[in-house]
Amino acid sequence: MQLQETEIPVTYNSKDVLGHPRGLFILSFAELFERFSYYGMRSLLILYMVSQLKYADERAYGVYGLYAALAYAAPLIGGYLADKLIGFRRAIILGSLVIASGHFCMALPFGEAFFYTGLGLIISGTGLFKSNISALVGMLYKKEDQRRDAGFTLFYLGINAGGFLAPLICGYIGTTYGWHYGFGLAGFGMILGALVLLINSHHFTPAETTRFSGKKLSNLTLFGGLLAGPVFAGMVYANETFSNLLPVIGVCFLIYLFSIALKSKAEERKNIMALVLAICLLLLSGALVEQSGMVLTLFIERNVDRTFLGWTIPTAFFQSIDPLTVLLFGGVFSYIWMRLARKGKDLQSSTKYALGFCFIGLSYFIIYMGCVAGQAEGGISALCYAVIGMIFLSMGDICIYPVTLSLCSKLAPKNLEGVMMGGVMMGVSFSYLFGSTLAKFASLPEENLESLDTVKSLMVYGDLFESMSLIALVCIGITLVSGIWMNKVTRTKQKASLA
Repeated sequence: MQLQETEIPVTYNSKDVLGHPRGLFILSFAELFERFSYYGMRSLLILYMVSQLKYADERAYGVYGLYAALAYAAPLIGGYLADKLIGFRRAIILGSLVIASGHFCMALPFGEAFFYTGLGLIISGTGLFKSNISALVGMLYKKEDQRRDAGFTLFYLGINAGGFLAPLICGYIGTTYGWHYGFGLAGFGMILGALVLLINSHHFTPAETTRFSGKKLSNLTLFGGLLAGPVFAGMVYANETFSNLLPVIGVCFLIYLFSIALKSKAEERKNIMALVLAICLLLLSGALVEQSGMVLTLFIERNVDRTFLGWTIPTAFFQSIDPLTVLLFGGVFSYIWMRLARKGKDLQSSTKYALGFCFIGLSYFIIYMGCVAGQAEGGISALCYAVIGMIFLSMGDICIYPVTLSLCSKLAPKNLEGVMMGGVMMGVSFSYLFGSTLAKFASLPEENLESLDTVKSLMVYGDLFESMSLIALVCIGITLVSGIWMNKVTRTKQKASLA
C-alpha cells in the first residue's frame, strides 16, 4: 500500500451563505441524518427493551448508558484516524456507511443477537463520524473569527431538524407497524447523507481534507469498522462488566492529554487544560440532560397524563421536544451571541455554561413540582410539567454543548483537532455512563412492574428529579469559580489570534 501525503491548503470562501461559510450548511445536512439515526434510536430503545425484551429498569438503563457511552468514546479512535491517516471527509463518509449497516441489521427481527450487533455497528460508525464532522466545521472559520460560536450554534440548530422528525417518524412506524421497521428506517437516511457530502465536497474550505490518498486504506478502514461492530456488541451485552472498565479508558486519555500538555509550549498547555475543564463541565451537564432518553422516558410512559385533545400521545414523540426546542430557540441564542460580540460584550464560555446549568436546574425543579402535584391525582403528573421541563432542559443544552464544540475548535493544538474533538465526545460518553448510574436510583423493582403503583413510582421519580435540580445548582457554583481561570485563558487566546 502506497500512502502519498498531500498538502492541505487552508483557504476561506468569500461566498458565504447567511453570513457563514457554505460548507457549514452541507455538513449540517449530513449531520441531520446522523441525528435522525440517533433520535430515532433514542425514542425506541428504552421502550423496546422494557416492553419487548422484558428487561428490568436497571438492565435497560445499563444497556442504554453503555451503548451511548461507547458511541461517544469511539470518536477518540476515529479522530486519530482522521488526523493521521484518512482525513476528516473520508472518515465521515465511511462512518455513515457503517452506521447504516447497523440500522439495517437491527431491522432484521431475528432476536437479541442481531439487536446487539446492530448497536455495535452503530457505535463503530459513530466513532468515524461524530467528532470528525465537528472538527471539519471548525476548519471553516479562522481562529479569530467571532462567528465561530454562532456558527456552531447554527450547526447544532440545523441538524436538529432530523432529530425532530426522527421520533415522530421512527416512533410512529416502530410502535404501529413493528419495532424493527422503526430501527431500520434511519439507515436509508445515513446513506443519503453520505451521498450529499460526497457530491458537494468541492465546496469545503479547506478544500482538501484527505491527508493520504489511496482506496486500499479506505477499504481497510471500512472493513475494520465492520469488524469492530461485534466487539462493541459484546461489550454492550455485558454492560455491567464493561461499564466498570470504561473509566480506565478515560484515565488513559487524561494521562495522554497531560503528557501532550507537558511537552507543549506554555500557551498550548493552558489551552489543553482549559479544554479538560470544559469537557468536565460538559460531562456534568450531559449526565443531567440525557435523562430525557432514560428516566424521563419511563416516567412519561408510567406517570404522565399523555392525553391531549382526546388523543393519547405516544411516549416516543416526546423525544422530539429537545430538537424542536433547538430549532425554535437555537437561532435566538445564536443571534444573542453574535449581537453581544459585535457590541464588544461577548459572553465568556463559562458564563454560557452557568446559564445552561440554570436552565437545567429549573427544568428538573418544574418536573419535580409536577410530581408533587401528581400525588393528589393518583400518582399521575399533568402533561404541562413534563413538556415545559423538557423545553428548559434543552435550552440548557443549547448553552453548553455547541459552545464546547466551538471552544475546542478554537483552543485545540494544530494537528490535534480530531483527537481533541474526540475528547469532547469522551466527555459526552462519560456523561451517559454517569447518567445511567443516576438513573438506576429511580429503577422500580421488577416485581412491582406487573401491577404498577403509580403513587409509589411517582415518589421514586420525584426524589431523583429533586436531587438533579440540586446537582445543577452545585454545578452553577463550580462553573462560576472555575470559569475565572478559563476566561483568562480564552481572552489570552483571542488577543494572540487578533495580533
